Amino acid sequence: QGHAVDIDEFKLRAMRIARGKKVQTHLGAVFAGCGANTTGTVYKFRRVWSDIDTLDKATAEEYRDNNCGEFDEEQINFIDINQLLDQLPKVNFINIDIEGVDSTVIKNLNFNKFLPDAILFEDNQNWDGDAGVVRILHKHGYKHLFTSGGSICYAQPL
Repeated sequence: QGHAVDIDEFKLRAMRIARGKKVQTHLGAVFAGCGANTTGTVYKFRRVWSDIDTLDKATAEEYRDNNCGEFDEEQINFIDINQLLDQLPKVNFINIDIEGVDSTVIKNLNFNKFLPDAILFEDNQNWDGDAGVVRILHKHGYKHLFTSGGSICYAQPL
């Protein structure tokens, strides 16, 4: 069974319809280093379906300035990545797509406790990923699997 966390209830509803009982959804924003019961600001673009909603105001402003439309600020529950993983059964695959803060989450992931088989994340600034993220992934045995556009995947060797 998969788990999906998103800041948009519309997307979560669509996932439940498409995946049925194969997915468990959680409304919130995954982040790093936030305590339990923490809320924070998210920047949601005014569209029915937005792939560029973010936790990072500078990223939201950059998208807005590049003609992606206006955004609204909303408060939502933050979920610490390590606390989330602690509540789930063994996680084999993590897909992180948080528009501008993916690297922060990976850098704060407790690899001594959680070692998923593969991690897919987004970095539209650095081909193959932020140097600090790459160092951390290599240190924990991950190898670069592929880069496709801004999506980057590292995996544990078989």
